[in-house]
Amino acid sequence: NSLMSLIEARSSTLEKTGLSLLKHQEAFFLNGPIQLKGLTMRQVAEDVGVHEATISRIATSKYIDTDFGIYPIRFLFSSQTVSDSGEEHSKHAIKEMIRQIIAENTTGKALSDQKISDILKDRGVKAARRTVSKYRNELDIDSSFTRAK
Repeated sequence: NSLMSLIEARSSTLEKTGLSLLKHQEAFFLNGPIQLKGLTMRQVAEDVGVHEATISRIATSKYIDTDFGIYPIRFLFSSQTVSDSGEEHSKHAIKEMIRQIIAENTTGKALSDQKISDILKDRGVKAARRTVSKYRNELDIDSSFTRAK
């Protein structure tokens, strides 16, 4: 009998966590990764009423199927940057913006990390050149020098 109650408690916690993620990341579920907000496990833990470690265990080895692809639940947790307009952007959203900027470039000349940083700044997102370089590398996108060849 206690095994069944433990299974029910786990299921309930998983459901509450999913509902909390839907609430916090609504824009992501409607519009995709570029709309991912900064969110910590602590925020969800407080929302659900459990310890942060419980949320960490729940997020391990679990995936969510969205209209934009299948993502690890951990993907929904990300640090955030606040733009000039006060809008929050997660690390994943900024990476997606960098990917789009590079993909949309039709100038025939590869954009430098500094130029990408400037474009982001024009869009109200602060990201230093070295941050752009780091995120571009994490996306497995070559440097402008290599892409220009």
